Amino acid sequence: MKGQGYPNLSIDQLLAFAAQDVTTQFVKDLNDLGYGSVSADQLLALRIHGASPDFIRAIRARLPAKPSLDDLVAMRIHGVSPEFVTEMKSLLGKNFDVDQYVAFRIHGVSPEFVRDVREHVSKDVTADQLVAMRIHGADPEFVKGIDAQLGRKLGVDELVAFRIHGVSPDFVGQMHELVAKDLSADDLVAFRIHGVSPEFVKEMKNEDYTEISTDQLVAMRIHGVSAAYVKELREHGFKNPSIDDLIEMRIHGYPHRASM
Repeated sequence: MKGQGYPNLSIDQLLAFAAQDVTTQFVKDLNDLGYGSVSADQLLALRIHGASPDFIRAIRARLPAKPSLDDLVAMRIHGVSPEFVTEMKSLLGKNFDVDQYVAFRIHGVSPEFVRDVREHVSKDVTADQLVAMRIHGADPEFVKGIDAQLGRKLGVDELVAFRIHGVSPDFVGQMHELVAKDLSADDLVAFRIHGVSPEFVKEMKNEDYTEISTDQLVAMRIHGVSAAYVKELREHGFKNPSIDDLIEMRIHGYPHRASM
């Protein structure tokens, strides 16, 4: 090892080299592959995680740029194999850098997942969208449930927004029954953001407000119009104010003015 440029290895390092099969041949192979001045810790990490010369040759042949030693270790830790790179590149029609392949593996973007998304959502799905779908749980089962309720396919970004804001197939089904069948993806997300729940809609219907537009529902929640507020207004003599009147009175601080 001294002859390979490691003159000051400690007894512990030498023992670790022996245990992990860090040989002079391994160091020579790394040099031949263009990796000189490898630290003792890097040599151990490469061996511990199985970044062998054969692995390095195979993975380098499939990547757009030479991976660093840290890249090689990261790929082995997260299961980025030459076969995985080949399959993902074939499915998505382009090559990616090491960080992207590692991100795929960390978040569970498998070839099977890519095929499902391309079949059921979009053939033009991007790498970032695939990762986002996995992070937020927009899996094929969720997609099928949403599609069944809407009767149409949504784009990847809409599906991710649904997951972020809690728009579930069950929520879509209830809002279709209570509000309208032609609700847009934006309507459903806005409902979730502003707290327009099935319970809220039912409470307002129980107060004889059966025809409420999507914009009115959102405005009511933004300004704090509730069934309890309607009851309070009725106690002050306002028997059947319109939705727009309810919103306007809430904005201007009724009922304290109504009671004057």
